[in-house]
Amino acid sequence: MARKNVDLPQVEGGGRMIRVEVLGPFAVRRDGVEVPLGPPQQRALLAALVLAEGVPLSAAALAAEIWEGEAPASAVPVIRKYVHHLRRLLGDELTVESSRRGYALTLAPGTLDADTFADAVRAAERARAGGDPDTAGDRLREALALWRGPALSGVTGPGVDRHRTVLDGRHLAARRSLLEVDLELGREQRILPELRSLVDTHPLDEHLRLLLMTALYRDGRQADAIAAYQECRKLLRDELGVDPGPRLRELYGRILHADETLLAAPAASSAPAQLPAPSAAFVGREEELRRMDALSAGGVVVISGMAGVGKTTLALHGAHRIADRFGDGHLYADLHGFGPGGEPTPPGEILDRFLQALGVAPADVPGDLAVRAGLFRTLTTGRRLLILLDNAAGADQVRDLLPGAGPGLTVITSRGTLPTLLARVGARPLVLRPPDDEEALALLVARVGTDRTRAEPVAAREIVARTGGLPLALAVVAARAVTQVHLPLSAIAAELRAAHGTLDAFAGADDEVRAVLSWSYRALEPEAARAPCGSWAHTPART
Repeated sequence: MARKNVDLPQVEGGGRMIRVEVLGPFAVRRDGVEVPLGPPQQRALLAALVLAEGVPLSAAALAAEIWEGEAPASAVPVIRKYVHHLRRLLGDELTVESSRRGYALTLAPGTLDADTFADAVRAAERARAGGDPDTAGDRLREALALWRGPALSGVTGPGVDRHRTVLDGRHLAARRSLLEVDLELGREQRILPELRSLVDTHPLDEHLRLLLMTALYRDGRQADAIAAYQECRKLLRDELGVDPGPRLRELYGRILHADETLLAAPAASSAPAQLPAPSAAFVGREEELRRMDALSAGGVVVISGMAGVGKTTLALHGAHRIADRFGDGHLYADLHGFGPGGEPTPPGEILDRFLQALGVAPADVPGDLAVRAGLFRTLTTGRRLLILLDNAAGADQVRDLLPGAGPGLTVITSRGTLPTLLARVGARPLVLRPPDDEEALALLVARVGTDRTRAEPVAAREIVARTGGLPLALAVVAARAVTQVHLPLSAIAAELRAAHGTLDAFAGADDEVRAVLSWSYRALEPEAARAPCGSWAHTPART
């Protein structure tokens, strides 16, 4: 079956959207909802019809697909019953047709994920043949992002094993092709973790071993490349009684003699660097910064706390301290989970920006969110990336923004602790409290200057007390003091005192800052909202 659109996620049939998935758990989805396909043998029958690509299968052929050994005497009527049930389940979108030659299922273009995968692989082959390895890599990553696990998971029967072997072989071939492309582009460090994993899984695959040896040699690890060859030679002799093939032997000889022609020219650096500049007035938070340093080995960190407590400031300052440990780049996005007006930024929009920052052309970003997220995971797997997702509304907003497995670090800031992430991906929490009085005072001093605070120490401490020590509130007050240099701190303290816990004292402040404080106040529990400013500042807001 010829397919045209690589990134078409679903196809309309009978007014509904239908999608058949075999690259992972076997499923049929109608309008995104999985259709129940019945008992195991009925599922196996449908899988056989799907993978026959429109060619009719006789009852005998179908029986061989779903029964081990000799089919029962009732095979034909049972198959008829399964076909009848499938017709009722699938409706007009997928029609099982019968003829004298047997049963056939005709799929519209773009319905089957395996066809979308094959189209993307063919597009990669054309790009590579045309001397465009970057586009070839993008197409292969797009193809691999369609895989959700081992092919045809959840289907049993003698026939499915044959189909699964074919599909898994195509998957491995696509992964090998992508590794070759990345090696051409000088990305040996990035691909070494995946290469080692694949060689461990397929220890007798000489093609993978050749790629591993080449990558190790180009990474300056000649001894490791030689050891990889010797390990392969021993395995082949012990298990098959043969020596490595001529290509592997030739590569081994060239590595032994330190052949410089094996060294590829390094790829031009295109690592993204999106972290905003940190605040120049940052003070304190030494314990929290030490914890961030300790967590920089990789994984996911959730910095949580009430509005205005300084989550973003801490995240940015901490991220810049460890940025040089992440040589593959830094990604940043403000998710607008909480703020003045508007809605949280959709994950698809953030993925679009991230994929383009990682080198994917705008026209090549997949339209389907799941495919887009899969491509992002593929691109980030094994890479040492630092990702900062600021101001998240909840776990659902960031789930598709988490990178693939590897040594990277993802830092998320949110008003909530995001317990779902803590449970599902092992995210580590860092709950941020308002600074103590001395730290808050130091922050005020850093913003308005030592001379003014020393001249009016009582007023300075009253400002700290009446803002609850919240960094955002202190920043607003400090901005007022800096822009009105003739205004005594005692006058600002008096205004705060007269406000009696309202936001009237922040009149004239930046609209956005004012709106953030108002929003946080409205989000407080009623009891906390009625409390004086200095006390509600220490009460977490609802998220």
